[in-house]
Amino acid sequence: MKKIIFKLIVACIYLFALTGCEEDFLDKNPQTSKSLQSFGSVEEMRAYLNQFYSDESGDIIMGKDGGTDNQGIDPVDLVNDNYIVPSADGNWTDAYANIRTVNILLENNSVSEAESRDLIGEAHFWRSWQYFQLLKRFGGVPIVESVIPTNDDDLLKTPRSSRSETADFIIEDLDKAISMMDARDENRGNQWINKDVALAFKSRVALYEGTWEKYHAGTDFGIPGSNGSSYLKQAVDAAQILMNSGRYGIWKGSDQPYTDLFIQEDLSSNREVIWWKEYNIQDQFVTRMMTIWGGYVTKDFIDTYLEDDGNPIAVNNGDSPSSGTSYFWVNESDMYEDRDPRLIQTILLSNDIVNDTEKQNLPGNQSFSLTMRKYYVGDLSRRFGDDASNSGEILFRYAEVLLNLLEAKAELEDLGELEYIVTDDDIDATVGLLRNRLEWTSWTSGSSLSDFEKGGAENVPLLQYQRNMLTGSKADLIHAIRRERRVELICEGFRWDDLMRWEMGELLRNYLNRGNTKSVMSEINETEADKSIYFYDENEFSYNANWDGIDGLNFIESKSYLYPIPFRQIQLADYDQNPGW
Repeated sequence: MKKIIFKLIVACIYLFALTGCEEDFLDKNPQTSKSLQSFGSVEEMRAYLNQFYSDESGDIIMGKDGGTDNQGIDPVDLVNDNYIVPSADGNWTDAYANIRTVNILLENNSVSEAESRDLIGEAHFWRSWQYFQLLKRFGGVPIVESVIPTNDDDLLKTPRSSRSETADFIIEDLDKAISMMDARDENRGNQWINKDVALAFKSRVALYEGTWEKYHAGTDFGIPGSNGSSYLKQAVDAAQILMNSGRYGIWKGSDQPYTDLFIQEDLSSNREVIWWKEYNIQDQFVTRMMTIWGGYVTKDFIDTYLEDDGNPIAVNNGDSPSSGTSYFWVNESDMYEDRDPRLIQTILLSNDIVNDTEKQNLPGNQSFSLTMRKYYVGDLSRRFGDDASNSGEILFRYAEVLLNLLEAKAELEDLGELEYIVTDDDIDATVGLLRNRLEWTSWTSGSSLSDFEKGGAENVPLLQYQRNMLTGSKADLIHAIRRERRVELICEGFRWDDLMRWEMGELLRNYLNRGNTKSVMSEINETEADKSIYFYDENEFSYNANWDGIDGLNFIESKSYLYPIPFRQIQLADYDQNPGW
């Protein structure tokens, strides 16, 4: 059945070409185009919407946190001093092409409401998806709810909406999707958009915008008079509905459940998975790029994992957050012994056996350091060459929903919303479930918040999180939640967005933690040992997580939180440019 689904997508992909991009402000086709056909049956509507389930093949899964303090990938172009306002931006034109595609369906549907209700709801979901990508990249953007004729100059110059107007429109579309779509249908499975997917997405969107408005308040990127609380409450509500449904849980179905969760071919019966995408090597229609290139992680990320007693590793090593010094490991085993068990199930260590014929080849001659075990399929029968596998890709999972709820509640408590106080029971129902996946006893039922907050803001290594970047009565609690999110969701594509919404771009300034290798111990000096050393081994190889002196690398607080509006859009409609550009 699943193969049939993807063949349907291939058959329908031609429809996408009919909504192709132009370089003008909004993409458009002549009124006589076939893309403006009327949809007279549910079958036509379904075939048309199937195009959105297709994505370009060759996803580089292991590098999804690239350009952040999690993974040593080439820096994001935004933090390059040489980045200039582009004439056009494909992220803008592609999004509006897809928005237009949705609007065509909404305007040209003659199917009865009773028959089309679920599909109309799905269309609103896909439109909200596109606008959220625009919001994250550009802030407020023009809101277009109709198909723009080629000869309507006024509509082509639709005014740019404010950030809050854009965020409200996304939520409005999601609310329509939630109210109109059916609940998860076990006959169709969790590869299709349904009410639960829309709820999970709403918790993500609302948390993003709520924290953005809270932490950017008083800056050029903030919303005057808003602290984000209204969005945070919506994040809690959406996540709570999913939690109360009883349909989802944390998967524990193997001896190494965290690793194995991400390398399954069939996720249709996995209770943690809300929405996933199938890959099929045999048909070679889509393949997942699984190359180790780009999968290496930084020491800063490794330091995030707590010790068994719930303390940060720096605390147990006697390092002072204010000392400006850090530690390194004499032996590799010192890095992972007595640590959060997710560490050993997330990264490959030197000489790890990854399948019957291959070992992780470290140290010494690699251009990278510790790499991802997460996503890596050792079974050669399931791999397509060296770089692809037929594992399914998880797009939404229950763990994120739990963390969304906990973070939103903590932020609301910090804002004085006393009905949202985080309790021991809240930790039990969220972080407790995640840690118990691996039977880690750092948090057990009956523990207190003080136990959870042992890894809080006061006990953070100097260069990992700077104390002054988190203030307020709940700083330790919020930091502990952020730490949990960083560990649980590593390489799932959240880190850049998280740093932006928390106004923590400072962590990307002047350097980017890269996992490159220094060949011999003699090359490491006392200054570099401040942050850069992974460990020394018996062969005197060292692992460096810092890449100093990258020319032009800089995160500029006054402008780098948003990309600039493309120059051609400025020319066409006289939009205000984003701050700093």
